[in-house]
Amino acid sequence: MKLSHQDFVEFKRILHGDGEEEDDGFPKYSYYASSSSLLTERPAGALHEKIVSIISDGFVYSRGRLPRNIATKISVVGNQTMKRFEGTHRGSRKAADVAVQVTNDNGNREVKFVAEVGVAETYDKLTDDARLWLEGTQTVSLVMLVKLEESPVYQCPIRKLSEKELKRMNFPATNQIDGSNFLLASQYGPAIFNGYTWVGKVSGYFEFWGIDPTTKLAKCITSTNNISEMEKNPESGLYLSELIDIDEEHDEEIYFDWVNFLETLKETIKEMAVDRYVEALDDAEERANGVDKDYQQPSQASSA
Repeated sequence: MKLSHQDFVEFKRILHGDGEEEDDGFPKYSYYASSSSLLTERPAGALHEKIVSIISDGFVYSRGRLPRNIATKISVVGNQTMKRFEGTHRGSRKAADVAVQVTNDNGNREVKFVAEVGVAETYDKLTDDARLWLEGTQTVSLVMLVKLEESPVYQCPIRKLSEKELKRMNFPATNQIDGSNFLLASQYGPAIFNGYTWVGKVSGYFEFWGIDPTTKLAKCITSTNNISEMEKNPESGLYLSELIDIDEEHDEEIYFDWVNFLETLKETIKEMAVDRYVEALDDAEERANGVDKDYQQPSQASSA
């Protein structure tokens, strides 16, 4: 939604009072000062968090192989709200999915690398994030964008069923359902149970963004990498020396374990399906009990 900077200040005052903005507060939001846009963010799901874990683990693994005097200069953080943006981005607020900070010679931590993972977010939203980090700071030199897609886009499959239809379907109670109940058409989905699709077919890709040395604007600096093909070509192409001043002896390529992601994708999809099933049945119970005041019972014509 559009929100002027003055209105954003008032929004923060109402939300936080006179206290500090909390990184783990609710709702989670980002503010883009250059476009006066406020975006509230959904709680992260299993697919999103699996990707975040793989990226974080890659840096943690490489850091663990470094001498202590170098390793202690590198911090890997997630969901820490950053506030020091400059230029047209001044006043923005953004928490990166993964941020790599490097301690400079003055003892100050500087964000050098950011990864943004989008599931529900559009690719355009991710590119806005890349521009914010690269053009709105003087320290971030590289942004990794990971876009995951689900086909078809998820919509609750039982939302429009009447109470009578739901009873006829005889759905198991939420405490009686687990991943084994869902049939996967392939390694990538979709996940089906009781004739309904709970997770679509999953695909994804990633790319790296940097600053154009001539225009000083953010741009994509690599080709797009299809995640499903990373099992054959697991190299990230990202080296520690791109983020920190390091000698050749200790420089190495960051390894993101895409093989692990692909091998466990079935379990991740089933986990998503269970979560959605539980949420769908909880919502159906709320509608039946009249808790959902906005719900309108489908007409006989629409539910036939």
